Amino acid sequence: MLVLDAHLHLWDVQRLHYHWLTPADPLYRTITPAEVARLMADNGVSQALLVEAANHSAEIPYLLELLDAHPWIAGIIPWASEADPPPAALMPRLRGVRLPWLQPDATVTLPASVREHTLPCDIIAGREAYAAAAALVRSAPELTFILAHLGLPTLAPGAAPAWARDLAPLAALPNLVMKLSGYLTAADPRPLAVATLRDFVDEALRLFGPQRLLWGSNYPIGLRAGSYAEDIGLLRQATAHLPAATQVAIFGDNARRVYGLEPLP
Repeated sequence: MLVLDAHLHLWDVQRLHYHWLTPADPLYRTITPAEVARLMADNGVSQALLVEAANHSAEIPYLLELLDAHPWIAGIIPWASEADPPPAALMPRLRGVRLPWLQPDATVTLPASVREHTLPCDIIAGREAYAAAAALVRSAPELTFILAHLGLPTLAPGAAPAWARDLAPLAALPNLVMKLSGYLTAADPRPLAVATLRDFVDEALRLFGPQRLLWGSNYPIGLRAGSYAEDIGLLRQATAHLPAATQVAIFGDNARRVYGLEPLP
């Protein structure tokens, strides 16, 4: 199985400002390609997509430098907002964009260049913002939207059915897919049990089907609750009962299709 990590972060605290990181945070350090490449190799991951971390378009030149220097980076997904869109000249080099975190009363206007280039759009929305997310997804049926981190549920034993009921109207929109990501830090209690994650995966499969789910590690954020090996290992265990074709789709093929990547041999 050729595995692709569809939600990975690299950052350089000496070069860029990350407003949500403070010197007191253990993650306040430069996350290097060498560190991540070693973890990927140890866990059978062949490629990764870099997702923005700085929440501004000034990060794009840094992400492109990483893309050009490291063949295992399959593409970049930088920040994009109406007020701060990616530079027009760089749009052809992007595999997608990440939009601002959705709030319950949000009205998001997509940058015209994003619609012009039909770029996939990563979004973050919790339950209170599912209606706002649905409005955004319906507003651009020609685009694919990717809901990150399972839509930010609390992964607690027995909580999957209620989460699925809330998510069902949003999941019914055909141009939305979901990232199975961010689950280590969303567990309550910690550490996350395989059985709990399996319940959420099974509900996600029922809502989205096997062609609209993809895995991302959310490294290094997941270090707050576990390791890279624990992240992918948990999902491998939670999907072990699924057909092999479904596992292949979740761990790479779906991401390559959604983000327009060339299939690996």
